[in-house]
Amino acid sequence: MSCSKIILNLNGKRKVYNALEFIYYLVNEQDIKIHNAGFVGLVSCKNITVSDSLLANNGYGALIINTSASAVINNNLTSNKYGIFTDYSSYDIEIADNNITNMNDAGIYLKNSALINISNNKINETIDGIYLSWSSKNKIFNNSISSNDNNGIISVASSENELFKNTITKNYDGIWIYGSSNNNSIFNNTMDYNIMRGIGVENSCINNTITNNRIGNNNKTGVYFVTNDSTNNTLNFNVICGNPTDINDSDNNSGDNNICNTTSGWNDIGAAGCSLTCQQYLCDLNNDRVIIYDYNELIAAYKCFLGITKNCDKITYHNWNNMKKEYQCFVNNKL
Repeated sequence: MSCSKIILNLNGKRKVYNALEFIYYLVNEQDIKIHNAGFVGLVSCKNITVSDSLLANNGYGALIINTSASAVINNNLTSNKYGIFTDYSSYDIEIADNNITNMNDAGIYLKNSALINISNNKINETIDGIYLSWSSKNKIFNNSISSNDNNGIISVASSENELFKNTITKNYDGIWIYGSSNNNSIFNNTMDYNIMRGIGVENSCINNTITNNRIGNNNKTGVYFVTNDSTNNTLNFNVICGNPTDINDSDNNSGDNNICNTTSGWNDIGAAGCSLTCQQYLCDLNNDRVIIYDYNELIAAYKCFLGITKNCDKITYHNWNNMKKEYQCFVNNKL
């Protein structure tokens, strides 16, 4: 079996040892590209790129401490305790296009970190897919997060983060906002088929916005505001359908223009429950929230039914049952 190297650089003193894989532990380095690594540790580094590596069978796949302007992209990470771990004021890091699986803790763990972009990763079979702890102003988007034992994404004491365009499915809970996590924006995500809840907000979390998400077919609750000390969160323009309880609010939160069937302690502004039911939503082909006597929508439905318009979503070619439902919505808002 051929041997590779362990590369240690501690305060400018480089030592190289024989090993089966490349292992990098760099301190105060900058402007380096790393490939084909088995483990990477970066301490007080700048402009380091880690790519095309199998980071496996370690406590950490990539450990990033007090490091900036760096990237971990296009790697496979498996069978570590943590996949990628950042701490001690690390900032301006890109974590993208990685496959992360089979971790004994979190796939990606941000601690005391800011301005980190996490995008286009596939994360599954970990404890928590992405864990934020005392980390703010990060962006988490376009990730596929599934089949994790606890949460797809959990935020603890972390604020002003943006979570958007993620697909979060078949976890215990989808997204969990916890412990003084404030002013986060959660939008355009899909959270479905999770074992318990699509999204939960708990323990003194305020001023979070949950907007334009699809939250469906979770086994217990779609959206759950858990305790009586998480207030002033807003829930707007979400489709929350197919959950035993679509929205459960134990706090003092508000919102409007949501679509759901079943609620506990929740009413959209000026409505009993949500602004539209899930059945009514099926009629609203053009998503303008107009159902009765929406002539443009009825014409669009007929074009889909006749095959004039292709790639239709709710009414397809010669789908007469759905066409009849659309007409019933048009005349009297009933199915």
